[in-house]
Amino acid sequence: MRNPMTTLKQKALLLMASLLLLNGAAIYLLQSQQLQQSNQHIATLLQAELANASLTPQLLTDIQNKLNLAAITIYEQSSQRTLMQTSEATTGFLELLYPALTGEVALPQPGQKAIYHLQHAQLVPILAIQSVLALLTIILAIGGMLALQKKMVQTLQHRLLDEIQQPHSFPDDMMHQVSEAIHSMRQQLELQLAEAEQHALALELRVNQDPLTNLLNRTSFRQDLTEILHDEEQVSFSLLAIVRATELATINQQRGFVAGDKYLIDVANLINKSAKRLANARVYRMGGSDFGVLLKVGNSNQATLLGGELKVAFDQYQQDNQLESVAYTGLTLLKPGQEPEQILGRSDLALAKAQTSVTNGWYLQEKDSEDYLQGESYWKQVIADVIARKAILLMQQPIQSMNISIRTYTEIFARFVGENGQVMPTETLLAMAQRHDLLIRLEQQIIELIMQQHSQQNFANQRWGINLSANALMNTAFLIWLERQLLRDTNVAANLVFEVDEDLLDCNLAASTRLFEMLRRVGSRSSISKFGKGLGSFRLYRELKPDYIKLDPSLINVLEREHTSQQFIRMIVEVSHRLGCVVIAEGVENIAQKQLLETMYIDAIQGYLIARPTPLTHGYSIEPIA
Repeated sequence: MRNPMTTLKQKALLLMASLLLLNGAAIYLLQSQQLQQSNQHIATLLQAELANASLTPQLLTDIQNKLNLAAITIYEQSSQRTLMQTSEATTGFLELLYPALTGEVALPQPGQKAIYHLQHAQLVPILAIQSVLALLTIILAIGGMLALQKKMVQTLQHRLLDEIQQPHSFPDDMMHQVSEAIHSMRQQLELQLAEAEQHALALELRVNQDPLTNLLNRTSFRQDLTEILHDEEQVSFSLLAIVRATELATINQQRGFVAGDKYLIDVANLINKSAKRLANARVYRMGGSDFGVLLKVGNSNQATLLGGELKVAFDQYQQDNQLESVAYTGLTLLKPGQEPEQILGRSDLALAKAQTSVTNGWYLQEKDSEDYLQGESYWKQVIADVIARKAILLMQQPIQSMNISIRTYTEIFARFVGENGQVMPTETLLAMAQRHDLLIRLEQQIIELIMQQHSQQNFANQRWGINLSANALMNTAFLIWLERQLLRDTNVAANLVFEVDEDLLDCNLAASTRLFEMLRRVGSRSSISKFGKGLGSFRLYRELKPDYIKLDPSLINVLEREHTSQQFIRMIVEVSHRLGCVVIAEGVENIAQKQLLETMYIDAIQGYLIARPTPLTHGYSIEPIA
């Protein structure tokens, strides 16, 4: 049904428009008639002025001013050539609307005429009257509309009161239809509201969820932690656990990033499963290899339960996947009013103590240390203790030759032992050593120990490989120390192969060249590990001329399903054999990879298929494959 008020407004607007049109038409007709009369009068006067005079420009201007004209133009009819004019005449909208503003008269001279233009000012009084009338028309129309609207509202009110006061009976079918319509509308609104809520939850989940593990992310962790610390009504302690997956870098390096992602997902599932034993525990991925567990109401007993559950789960996963470790857990209690940095410092210290205890261990740190960077200071003490005690365990992983004429080597790497006799996470300890400027001293001690072991035991015919870090590559003092160390025992130096990652060498070609030239001077060998990032690898190969190259494990991981990787490896092997360089495939884990590499004439292979890392207690050698 159409709204009566809307109909009234439409009628009022239509009436107002009609009145304005009538008003404009009437004014226009009156104005046109008045202009026509003025035009005729001006034409008579102008003709009389021009008939009895010899025309000059000055005379023509005087006539224009006398008759109050806008312009006078004298022209010849036959050629339409302007003979004389007082000013430039323009034809605008008003001339088109009012033709009587322009006129012409014949001159006594044969074939000549004069065109004149009236002043626009003659229209001003009429236009002003027209504007006033239009404004009055609008005011009257609006006033009439408001009066009619008020009258109609009063009429509707009276009718509504009459309808309410009189008894009515609605048909049953009408009431049923109204009820169904209301019910249908309610269902639609509820459905739209539910969809909007689901959409909002999906957006919130996308913002606060880690895409890999589907856990809550660091943003959500900070929000929840801040909420707990500002909850003035809470009187009990809360529990925070930080879990660090320490084998991520090693798995990424040896097995590829896909295996690293699977490792993180598995750790996340183990944490989730253990946390479910505690009511209302929330699990987060903090970023990288760090996870968090937050319990709003917690105590030391629950911390012990969670730490024990996680250690059992990690130990089992370590055994199933044959890893050196899986993850470590640092726990602390917190309460409202404490600063987030204070809490995270305690948890960092707890994590550091856990990583220097038993494998996959946990530690509960309840009290603050005096140092703000509690975990950092603890690690510095641990690393200093390792250096002082020379608590370094050498491990070995052999490289198997695929060609009887090729002489390979055994890769030697270090593990670090804590005061309790447990091996600490290598990547974490090395990272902390670099942060505290102790990595160079640690590497020097490792090299000294390796050379000492090689000279004392019967390893005269066996080559050992040693990894160098970026710090060692860029440190001139370290390179000088290394050269002197190697020159002291040339027999051992001749059996050492120094490995450096391609990425590190490519970052500073000058330092890399200096290192490789020094190794050649002292009789040692060089090896580029993780080789084959792209065609740029061959530029590095040409500049450094290494004795060995170890293919990037990511090439081996996709070897069986990517034809491009196979072609790239074949090209590397062909170029290397022409230049007398040994090509080693690193990260070989199954027999299919080994068989495929044999067809590519790879010189040697290394990986879990051949042997896992073992402690260096005696010489280890594998007969080459004929």
